[in-house]
Amino acid sequence: MADETHFLVVEDDPNDVFMLELALEQSAPDARVHVVGDGEAAMEYLLRLENDPHRNPHTLPYLILLDLKMPKMGGFEFLDWLRNHSPGNLRLLPVVVMSSSNLSEDVLQAYDLGGNSYMVKTINWEQFKQNMATLHLYWSKIVEKAPIE
Repeated sequence: MADETHFLVVEDDPNDVFMLELALEQSAPDARVHVVGDGEAAMEYLLRLENDPHRNPHTLPYLILLDLKMPKMGGFEFLDWLRNHSPGNLRLLPVVVMSSSNLSEDVLQAYDLGGNSYMVKTINWEQFKQNMATLHLYWSKIVEKAPIE
């Protein structure tokens, strides 16, 4: 459905996933969320979509919400793969890094590897919910994203 926003959430903390899903459910009811627990699982998911000959273009995520510190393949490694080694136009998918780290070296590395935005996770529920609503609005209604087929 064209009015539906599909987020790929790459996050290993079940509490963060729960909060994110709840915030989007309350602030962006048209949002669909697919969650994977690390960068390797995100890579496999995107490759499966990319290689599906019957894929609808709307099944690709509008936005990837990416944590940095995860098992197997962390966020930095996933960003490097997505921007430099992924097939087709997957490299054009927008990525918002959502991390509890506000270290300047993490922020710099995320942008250097091709992240589109960097958000520090807040523990304030109302602020987090507002952030998710704004993020959804910006990426689904305001921004003209690169056409990916």
